[in-house]
Amino acid sequence: MISNAPRRAFGSLINAGRRLQPLLILMTLLANATIATGATSDMCSSSAVTGFERRSAARHQVIARFIARPSDSADAGEIRRFATNLQIFARLSHTRLYKTSSGQCSFGGSMDTSLNLTYELVSIGQNEHDECSFNRCVRALAKTIESAAVSQDDFAGTINGIVQAIRRSDSINFRYPGLAANNALQEVYRHIYLPGTRERTMVDISADDFLKVRFEDFYRWFKIQQTALRSGYIEPLSSFSSSSQTADISGSATHEIDVEELNIDHHGWGHRSIILLDHAFEREGIDGIENATLRTFCHPNGKSTEMKLEPWREMADRLSCHRDILGKDKWLGIFSKREPPATDADMMRYARAIAQLFESDDRPHVGLRIIVAKFLQQQ
Repeated sequence: MISNAPRRAFGSLINAGRRLQPLLILMTLLANATIATGATSDMCSSSAVTGFERRSAARHQVIARFIARPSDSADAGEIRRFATNLQIFARLSHTRLYKTSSGQCSFGGSMDTSLNLTYELVSIGQNEHDECSFNRCVRALAKTIESAAVSQDDFAGTINGIVQAIRRSDSINFRYPGLAANNALQEVYRHIYLPGTRERTMVDISADDFLKVRFEDFYRWFKIQQTALRSGYIEPLSSFSSSSQTADISGSATHEIDVEELNIDHHGWGHRSIILLDHAFEREGIDGIENATLRTFCHPNGKSTEMKLEPWREMADRLSCHRDILGKDKWLGIFSKREPPATDADMMRYARAIAQLFESDDRPHVGLRIIVAKFLQQQ
């Protein structure tokens, strides 16, 4: 007869294991939580990431400080080549990070006339970012650039993506008024800035510039920037500004503050006219527009009594604002935001109302210009 003792002993072990299983699971979870908390704490640290500097004027933006820029005396050709390489670099780095992070870290890259590269973390859908995820993504961006190996296929795919984006942008019409206005403003800048200035060089960059870049040239340039980041190099921030940079614009002054007219022999991507104000704002952010009425117009809050008066009520209903900083110029573009686009006569009337607004302000407005750009062709 076979004894049941071993079977009972084995059953006792099984029962003991079952009793211990919840405790083991709890211990495992606590251990994992400790590890995860430590890792997350490190990734959420607000300490600076070498090679990047937080932009205080924007919530989720950093400037790439390791990029070695040309000198302010560089000619237009050198500036153009550098700007083209920088845009390839930005797109290649943020698209690679987007893929490796499974879409958790989605940056956009932008460049100013000082040739500073800024990355902005974008929240998409349910992926809303906070300080922790921002710091984590900046660290991931730095690691992505440090470890990146760029192949000719990577380069070709990046060039193709940039060229397609430029060509899609050029085909936009008034169905997307904001995007159309951005194209129209770039065309206006081509008529404001003289050939050879850095501002003109920057807005003149086209798809053809990217198609001319050779892989070998970009690869050498990329390795210089990658080595700079790995070594902890920090490039001084540039605050470039041109002198004698704008073309003469003819116009009649019907007010103490001139309203200038600029006729452009090009279409406006559905826009008939756009108003441009130089130095109507002095810094980024809502408070950067110091005139209270203009600030409320560009950033409606529903509390301003001025927006209930004409022509501001009409303007608020029809128009929207866009900001660009080009060198020393801070342009506030005012454009139609819905069908039908405002006529030339309407935009002149609105521009004169803006001039009157500034005339009634006792403060001096150094460098203030008001331009109505009129597009002579249809898309």
